Amino acid sequence: EQNMSVRMKVLAVCPMPQDGTAWWRVISPLSVLREQSQGAFDFDVASGTDHVQISKCDLLLMQRPIRPEDLAYIHFAKRQGVPVVVEYDDDYTGVPANNPRMMQYMAPDTQQRVREIIGAADVVLTSTSELKNRWRALNKRIAIIPNAWDDRFVVNRGEDRLPTLNIMWRGGDSHNQDLDQFSQAMVRAAWEGEPALWHFVGSSAWSIHDKMPPASITEYPFADVINYFNLLGQLRPNILVVPLADTPFNRAKSNISVMEGAWAGAAVLAPDWEDWQAPGVTHYKNAVDFGFKLTEMTKKPRAELASMAQATWDAVRDNMLVSRANKLRSAIFAALIDEKRKERHASRSRDDKLAEIVGMAIEQQQPEAPQAQEQPQ
Repeated sequence: EQNMSVRMKVLAVCPMPQDGTAWWRVISPLSVLREQSQGAFDFDVASGTDHVQISKCDLLLMQRPIRPEDLAYIHFAKRQGVPVVVEYDDDYTGVPANNPRMMQYMAPDTQQRVREIIGAADVVLTSTSELKNRWRALNKRIAIIPNAWDDRFVVNRGEDRLPTLNIMWRGGDSHNQDLDQFSQAMVRAAWEGEPALWHFVGSSAWSIHDKMPPASITEYPFADVINYFNLLGQLRPNILVVPLADTPFNRAKSNISVMEGAWAGAAVLAPDWEDWQAPGVTHYKNAVDFGFKLTEMTKKPRAELASMAQATWDAVRDNMLVSRANKLRSAIFAALIDEKRKERHASRSRDDKLAEIVGMAIEQQQPEAPQAQEQPQ
């Protein structure tokens, strides 16, 4: 349970409320926080808003704001004395050229707007230390709240595992460079390791189709949150691979895939970076090392892979739950709301004092009423 000294209603603006980033950074944590607060906290979610909704909320939460209207919402909220928190889970000031959205995000006017948004926020929340360090010059009030696993997703972890060795990759088209850089290593592991079925969820792995063992690849289009978790629970992969090129943009990413893999019962192969360290996870140094490590993992007994996955899952349950991350999140929200209320109270007190002084001055300047003169007898 989360004790709250301040009752609050948060308005969360997400450009795409149904997508995965909104789930991890807004929908899941705020839903758990509402349950923790026992009625002291509530929230609304919208892709856009207006002055009516902003006026009714205690705090405006902006998830990955980048649009012109996002900046307008922030300016209006600040003029009303509504605290503003912005949420980012990727480096929108450093989108690389190979990212399909680079032209959209890195346009000069967009970059100027993103920097203004970061600077205008009362607090900026990021998921990794890399993001915080890059944006220190833009805003001094940046807090790290790691992505965390929804407490309500700890019981039903999926169906019985398929008999074949199953390897899974998940990612959107922004990871095409990662697939290209690691494709040779995956092909090598497919031929030199134990026979396996490969499941690619999201972007297509078309560049390696003709190089992999026959009938070893199945592809699934990127789905919404509901269908993705249902698919993850159905596949129950033995191994989940996270091939990431060592770039500044990828370094700022969080370890969501580690938690997803652990929930599904998969042993995870991930980069050997600071934010990706967890019990049971196998780490690689580069693409060549990735191929060696993956080949070794395919040859491990299934029970050993399951034990590795369980070690990671235990760490998730002990240290990576949303309820734990919400302690800092709720404390920041409450402090900001309290801060703004005190500012408004102080302003009203100053206004009342000023009115009192002005009133006294006006009163003193009033001409004295003429005294009645005695009439001569």
